[in-house]
Amino acid sequence: MTQLGFDVFAAALAYGAARVRVLVGPGNAGETAGLASQIGLAETAMAGLGYGSGRVSIIDAQDPDAVAAELWELPREGAPAPGTFLPMGGKRTVTMLALRHLHKVAPEPVEVLPLPPGAPFGRVQVMTEGCTLCLSCVGACPTGALLDNADKPMLSFSQDACVQCGLCKTTCPEKVIALVPEIDFRDSARGARVIKEEEPFCCVKCGKPFATKSSIDKIVAVLAGRHAMFATPEAADRMRMCGDCRVVDQFERGDSPFALGAPRAPRTTEDYLRERELAQNGKDGGPDGGSVH
Repeated sequence: MTQLGFDVFAAALAYGAARVRVLVGPGNAGETAGLASQIGLAETAMAGLGYGSGRVSIIDAQDPDAVAAELWELPREGAPAPGTFLPMGGKRTVTMLALRHLHKVAPEPVEVLPLPPGAPFGRVQVMTEGCTLCLSCVGACPTGALLDNADKPMLSFSQDACVQCGLCKTTCPEKVIALVPEIDFRDSARGARVIKEEEPFCCVKCGKPFATKSSIDKIVAVLAGRHAMFATPEAADRMRMCGDCRVVDQFERGDSPFALGAPRAPRTTEDYLRERELAQNGKDGGPDGGSVH
């Protein structure tokens, strides 16, 4: 065996297995990196709940007698109280069912179990003072752990759905998201909780809500007085308008920075021939014998 997941180990232990051993064999050298990471995750979870270490490991022996001897030498006591839950759903659901049972009967239960970096369980930590509710993270999240609200600017987070992929952290333009690998056994972690919400910013001209206050304040702070298009207070007010009103206001003021004046008349071949003829007449003298100036 070279591939097994955390869900198998957690379910086996939750159903009353004292220890889990995976027979690999020396012929599979170099193919067990994924298995080792899953075993490490299971060991971290079991040790963090007070069950001790050595619950899940690999047997790498090739001789059948050596395998048998290692199995017979395993301690027989210390199995968790077996659970009676139905293993329904996908791998992640089964894993969480098993972990919650192991937490309920654990020798040392904790509300929040820290995990090593790279674990597929955890939460996102958002520095709300720098978040502008652009919701780029919501669009990038592949599991729906980050949620928005169609009725008002709001960012919510459901920890049970987070796989710590890091796409939200990479996508965030403000760089205010950090990943925290952990398992939260509290009931509050099962549903979505609000991280940040704001009242919508309304257009100063028509009153239509079109953005969040924090995003408009940041745009004004960055551009007002620093960009030629927004140098005056009147021009800076355009950033507080919705897209439609901003266009109307630009044309009503008549000071378009893109105005170029009257367009130049196109030059044709006849224009160039006429200029050449005039130049030749200037050199040879005019019809009255005088020079042309």
